[in-house]
Amino acid sequence: MINILIVDDQKSVRARLEYLVQSVTDFNVIGIAENGSDAIAQVQVLQPDIVLLDMELPEISGLMVTKLISKDFPNIKILVLSSHDKQEYVSQSMSAGATGYLLKGSPDEEIEQAIRFVSKGCTHFGAGLFAKMLPIVEDHSSSLDLVIEEELTLDSSFLAIPSTVEKTPTKTTSQKKQILAWLIVTISLTAGIYTFRQWLRQPLPALSHTQQSDNIATTEFSGKLVPAKTFKIGAIDLGIIDNVYVQVGDKVEIGQPLLTLKNLSAEAQKKQIIQEQQLTKQQQQTVLQQQQTAQQRLLELDRQIDRLKYNLAPLKAKIAQANLQVSLAKSDADKLPLRQRQDSVPRTKAVYQRSQAHFNRLSDLYQQGAISLEKLEQAQSELEIAKLDYDMAIAAAAANAELAQNQRTLSQLQEKLALQEQEDAIASLEKQKQTARLEYQQAESKLALLRQQATQLNKYQVPEIHKVIKATEAGIVAKLPVTEGEQIYSGNTVVELAKLEQLKITIPVNARLINALSLEQAAIIKLGSGVTAQKFEGKITTVNPLPTEKLNYLVEVEFTNSTDELLVGQLARVQFMPQTIAGGK
Repeated sequence: MINILIVDDQKSVRARLEYLVQSVTDFNVIGIAENGSDAIAQVQVLQPDIVLLDMELPEISGLMVTKLISKDFPNIKILVLSSHDKQEYVSQSMSAGATGYLLKGSPDEEIEQAIRFVSKGCTHFGAGLFAKMLPIVEDHSSSLDLVIEEELTLDSSFLAIPSTVEKTPTKTTSQKKQILAWLIVTISLTAGIYTFRQWLRQPLPALSHTQQSDNIATTEFSGKLVPAKTFKIGAIDLGIIDNVYVQVGDKVEIGQPLLTLKNLSAEAQKKQIIQEQQLTKQQQQTVLQQQQTAQQRLLELDRQIDRLKYNLAPLKAKIAQANLQVSLAKSDADKLPLRQRQDSVPRTKAVYQRSQAHFNRLSDLYQQGAISLEKLEQAQSELEIAKLDYDMAIAAAAANAELAQNQRTLSQLQEKLALQEQEDAIASLEKQKQTARLEYQQAESKLALLRQQATQLNKYQVPEIHKVIKATEAGIVAKLPVTEGEQIYSGNTVVELAKLEQLKITIPVNARLINALSLEQAAIIKLGSGVTAQKFEGKITTVNPLPTEKLNYLVEVEFTNSTDELLVGQLARVQFMPQTIAGGK
């Protein structure tokens, strides 16, 4: 059995190659890739014998894929299918490690033969490329001759070279001639086989309807059994296979878990949401602390303002009373040092007036000679002293009045200063209170936004991280192209289910016999031989109206596998019943 991986970005080409390979008994398609990266990944997992590779691929070119596969997996053969027939494409592909090169329009039998050649390690080129490859061979031949001449000339210029060294160019030349001869033989053999195939493709004479029916009735066709219906279950998102619950060949029912897919994008979303939730929660706590601090500040400022306002009126009375007491104490203190300050102005005035009256009376008595001059002078001295006390009392009273006025003015200024300081303190506290209230409002608004954001994050529905993929249909696990731990992409097939109750076999029927068959015509399907032989009754369900390159029409025959036996992949023989019998049934 030759295991084959098909790599092409065109769906129609992939379908044609898959159909061609599956129609050959000993060929088996183990994988299909649409791009270069997928091809490399499948090669690593499936380890095919041959890779049918398109050169024009998205993501990674076919030339690069050829180099990578040839380097890492030298035992895997690469057969290039290209739409280009130029020399540079062929030479680049072969230099990269390809074993064969075909054009996409090559006949089916040529592709089949090329696969067989390449699987045996032979180099194969398409028939249309022979003319392109001959100049390359001639160039190789001329270049080899040139190398030989250059080496011989170089050796002849060194006469002192030992004889053992002189023999080396002859040995190298012999090896290169052998390689050239091997290449010419290989190309000639391929050309001969192609010519023989072309001769075999010459049309045969047409048969009558009776001859076709007779041949059909006596001919057994062979093919491989496949399920009539298969279901592919693909991955919806990018992920990693976490657990696989089934194996190839297991029977599954509708809704049965097949495998668990770890959704990478959902996991990343969940991590991001958790981080945002934690950040929002931290921001909420910070803003809440700011709001509480602003609220406490407001309460403290209100208490300070109320305390200042409450103490403002008593402060005014206390200031006035204190100023009065200070004035009185000052006035009394100023009177204590001098004796004259103890007398009021009216008293000193009365003393002065009595002293003046006494002096005047004594003056009259002195003029009358009733008293001596000494008494008069004594009375005059007392008058002058009384006059001096009176003047000093007047001056002291004026000074005291001026001092009291100054004390009152000072007291008023101090009162105004104290009141102004009180009012300024209240105004400053009011400004601080306004700032604290603004901070409180801002914190409240920000807290509301954060709570709204937290609510939205809590409502956000994160896709399931571990998605259980279940069977959408009942059947048998036919293919399981994934393994645990493998990363897959959206759209990749993870499980392929097959229904065993209805099997089919596709067989090629030559164009000379196809008119003897019709839809719904009965057929006998035979499996095995001897006592283990099995027979099933089937009918033709499809006849492809377009022939293949071999001029064969593909006919599908279906039959019911009532016991659900595991017959998929077995070779079976088909014998068609005559149309008259089919019509009678």
